[in-house]
Amino acid sequence: MAPSRDLVDIASHVAAESANPIPEEAHTNGSTNGTTTEKPHNWIPIAEHVLWKPTRKVKVISIGCGFSGLTMAQKIQNAYKMDDRVEHVIYEKNPEIGGTWVMCDVPAHIYTFLDIPNPDWPAFYATGGEIQEYLTKTTKQYNLDRDVKYNSKVIEAIWDEESAQWKVKVKQGENVISDTCDILINGSGVLNAWSWPNIAGLHEFKGHICHSADWRSGYDFAGKRIAVIGNGSSAIQIVPELAKVASRLTNVVRSPTWISAPFAEELSKAPGTNPKYTDEEKE
Repeated sequence: MAPSRDLVDIASHVAAESANPIPEEAHTNGSTNGTTTEKPHNWIPIAEHVLWKPTRKVKVISIGCGFSGLTMAQKIQNAYKMDDRVEHVIYEKNPEIGGTWVMCDVPAHIYTFLDIPNPDWPAFYATGGEIQEYLTKTTKQYNLDRDVKYNSKVIEAIWDEESAQWKVKVKQGENVISDTCDILINGSGVLNAWSWPNIAGLHEFKGHICHSADWRSGYDFAGKRIAVIGNGSSAIQIVPELAKVASRLTNVVRSPTWISAPFAEELSKAPGTNPKYTDEEKE
């Protein structure tokens, strides 16, 4: 029986190490200061390189093109440069990238891609529009939407044991296409599957009606009589802002809600508020 490729590769690398031994001065004692030391009698040199690369690409499908899907794109394309090993496809049901935010409830500087900070946040907490602006700018700068398929909604994903792959169906307009992958990542977000409450006559209402998870910017609420249903995290942020401009505001709630102190507000120069950054602070 012929030796496996793994064994051949190992043997070839061991032979290469024997033919090109590591210089005496290159060995260190493993400490962080990098000082040299005498090798022990049973020293075994380690080849510090990849033993071998896989010959078949891994197919990855990401569902959703918000922070999760784009973070995956950043890791594959730029951070780890895995294009030679990973084929990545992102299916996004909307015509553009993005997510659902009213306002960020953690300091804006930690609400970014891990390796792409944003020094231009205007305030301690970012608004939904500011988050979307950062996401759009960063995506364009780093080409993160290279593998995105827009207007493509994943409607089915079934694991096939025989082929050891995910069988995925995607709706694109009136058509449904099929795809397969080795790894399936759901980055669709917890606010993606929103719904209206079951209230008789709700959709016969003739005035402006909108959902916090499907917010339509541009409507002028000034001087209007407004009713907000619910008191979850979205309402907690929306109601105080509407109260500033509404002629009358009613908040209909089923049960009390509890509000914790803002996360890391002790790092703010004005706890309890959302202070703006000065140009000097941005620098």
